[in-house]
Amino acid sequence: MGTLLRYLGFSPLVMLWLLASAAPSAAQDTLEIRKAMQAMENGDVESAVLLFNDAITSFPDSADLYMLRGICRVETGQGAEAMADYGMAIRLDPQLPEPLLERARLHVELGDLDAGLKDIRKCLSLAPDFVEALLLRAEINLETGNLEDAWSDLEAARRLAPKDPEVYCLRAEAQEFLGDLRRAIKEANLAVKLGPENPLPYATRAGVLLYSGNPQPALLDIEQAIALAPYQYSLLNTRAYIHWANGDSSAAMQDLAAYLEADTGAYTAYLTRAFFHESSGQLVEAEADLEQALRRRPTDVYILTMLGHVYVRMERFSRVVELMEPVVERSPELAFAFSSLGFARFKLGDEKAGLKDLNRSIKLDSGEPRAWYHRALVYIAMDKLDHACEDLLMAQALGFENAYPEDLKDAIRAACQKKGN
Repeated sequence: MGTLLRYLGFSPLVMLWLLASAAPSAAQDTLEIRKAMQAMENGDVESAVLLFNDAITSFPDSADLYMLRGICRVETGQGAEAMADYGMAIRLDPQLPEPLLERARLHVELGDLDAGLKDIRKCLSLAPDFVEALLLRAEINLETGNLEDAWSDLEAARRLAPKDPEVYCLRAEAQEFLGDLRRAIKEANLAVKLGPENPLPYATRAGVLLYSGNPQPALLDIEQAIALAPYQYSLLNTRAYIHWANGDSSAAMQDLAAYLEADTGAYTAYLTRAFFHESSGQLVEAEADLEQALRRRPTDVYILTMLGHVYVRMERFSRVVELMEPVVERSPELAFAFSSLGFARFKLGDEKAGLKDLNRSIKLDSGEPRAWYHRALVYIAMDKLDHACEDLLMAQALGFENAYPEDLKDAIRAACQKKGN
């Protein structure tokens, strides 16, 4: 099966069923369907869309054809058209679970997790043992911090598909999220063993190794993934992170430039480049990249939160509040959003509200160093230097110094050293 289809999680059984169910008197149309599928599998999605257009003209009541065209349209950046195709497929055959899953994927891609979960619930009500739907729901729950439900879906997926490497890839990501890197590596190793020709296990293990502080072996894994799937350009995003961790910023930027040249709609490349720019103090460039990402996902709370953090560093505090208030109302679990909002409110003169938001940020995620750092600055301003020193040392222990060493040193001099620490 081609790389595009593998990454989309689309089952070839549906394709075979579609071919078998085509009208026997329409041999030419069936040939066009075969050609469209072949183009899709080869990654030539532009040609596939045109071929599916012809097939749909002959088979206007085929839910499967609309779904397949929708998958191709997602790859060509036609999100609205793909959403319409999935909607038509669902209307034509409301008992077919696959269009619901693909529409859920697109909702998630566009940042609308609630709509994605709604479609997955409908999908699983039709097909309770649909492993790909369970994995997507687990992925959403991991992203939103709903760990218990995520792990429940991952356990169900493992029972249903004990030899599917992609199940173990997501289990590895879950273990990494939980901070158990030993188990994360174990799950990733199993995924590689089960799918040695599948690029996803190598990319997953590369990510875990990078997070574990082992960028050199991570580079070997991501190179293997790219060799297996040279046209899966999103792998360049992972390699860019690894190059950056290895201190090769030039190679990292080259990977992102190549990714964006191949896929102008790749919002993740803009996000990664924004992170690199922000880490290097190039805030204007980071803002520009985040604005590009936001054009592609205008309701994505994570992009908005990253932009809010950049505005904190640019001292545009009114803009931070304007951006972050709707974000925390919509997604009250986002600790990082409260960190930026709290510090901005404090800088605008609302000390009480600012401290409340920062306390909430730390309660939601005590491992986020920037919240500790921001609260320390508030305590310094309040002349509560003992509290400030404690928070600064916590920020240092959590890695704030790795990103902003001079900022932290200046704050420690202002608080800890003054108190004789």
